Amino acid sequence: MWSEISKLIGANPIMTLVLTIFGTTTIWLYKEFKEMINQNNRTQLASVNEKIKIYSQLQASISAVIHGGDAKFGLMQKLGESSPYLSENVRRIARDFYYQADIAYLTSMLTFIDVDLGKLEQEKTKYSKYDKSTDISDFVLKLYAPLKPIAFIWVSILVFLLTYDRLLKQQFWYDQVYVIFITGSTALSAIIVFVLFSLKLEGALPKQGAYRWGINLLIVVMPMLSLVHNALSIMSLIIQILLIMILLHMKKRKKNIILMID
Repeated sequence: MWSEISKLIGANPIMTLVLTIFGTTTIWLYKEFKEMINQNNRTQLASVNEKIKIYSQLQASISAVIHGGDAKFGLMQKLGESSPYLSENVRRIARDFYYQADIAYLTSMLTFIDVDLGKLEQEKTKYSKYDKSTDISDFVLKLYAPLKPIAFIWVSILVFLLTYDRLLKQQFWYDQVYVIFITGSTALSAIIVFVLFSLKLEGALPKQGAYRWGINLLIVVMPMLSLVHNALSIMSLIIQILLIMILLHMKKRKKNIILMID
């Protein structure tokens, strides 16, 4: 089998040229993406460490005010300077504290700071593990990370070429429209599968619940409608977009609700 493939490639200079370009480009892209990922990882780690430092200083200042220290004005200044690093929840409470100057708000702020610090520590572990971990699974994930954007690029080019070739073979304009919608629906389904698989592989997939998994499954299987009739591909893509909007709306509703005691 391999000898036959070798003969086929050797006898076809165009195939040899294509494979050479493909191999060279893939190696170059791998090196570039690897360096970009490493640089981004270092930047993110530095950013997380800076946030942890700021949150810890705020924690100390808030505790000083709560336990009788007369440093409200200084705390307000520090909150203002630290605002770009703070989460939305903490900024909301800080804004209320500016208006009311009520120490009761600071207790709620400490609670959210503790939650944010826990998340930051998890992020720090993740970014630190990328460079320092000796675990074989982490090593494999590190090698695999640059391949994701490369695979996306090559698959996108292949899908574009196949779609373009199929468009040229259609006799009527509405058949060409169906091809575009079928490709879009199938691509969206493939992206959902790829994202879920990547997050699961990296251990970063959040809990979905039966309802969310049901929506994800519907998005994935929607392209099958086009097997019944090509015209249903339009409905398939529209339903997928609506389902994604529902997922985004659910994510927005999941934000923490701040309960303040006046």
